[in-house]
Amino acid sequence: MTVQYLLVTIAVIASLGYAGYRLYRSWKPKNRCEVTCAGCPLKEKCEQKEKRSAKKK
Repeated sequence: MTVQYLLVTIAVIASLGYAGYRLYRSWKPKNRCEVTCAGCPLKEKCEQKEKRSAKKK
């Protein structure tokens, strides 16, 4: 019975850890303009955003 509790506890901790990791990755700010593709429709917006963030620093 103790082995079952141990395995269930490990599974629960692992699933909560993975859920926390995925939440962290989804809320972490992303820099979507690191690589620009030729003909990207968002290129101008990204450049404007980068200029604004550079001014704040």
